[in-house]
Amino acid sequence: AESLQAQIEELQVEFNKKYQDYLQKRSTFTDAIREMKEKELTDMQQRAQEYQQVAEQDYQRYQAETMKPVIDKADAAIKKVAKANGFTYIFDTSSGVLLY
Repeated sequence: AESLQAQIEELQVEFNKKYQDYLQKRSTFTDAIREMKEKELTDMQQRAQEYQQVAEQDYQRYQAETMKPVIDKADAAIKKVAKANGFTYIFDTSSGVLLY
């Protein structure tokens, strides 16, 4: 996760550097070069956003996979206690969610 964050930050730094360079030199560009530079910046920003979205999705998937055994174990324990005590319903009072 830290390496993904570092890569995203690196992309942002690179974008900011190119954007500042563009701002300083844009008055010297021809229309064609200015359009090309603007497209390059837009594409770069879009790639960075897509990369961040993929990284977030990967993290969410990893988190879900990591938590699944814990959630399954808790669910099994809740069901066991419910059956042993003859409970029809068990609610999580902190969130109001029906657990069993």
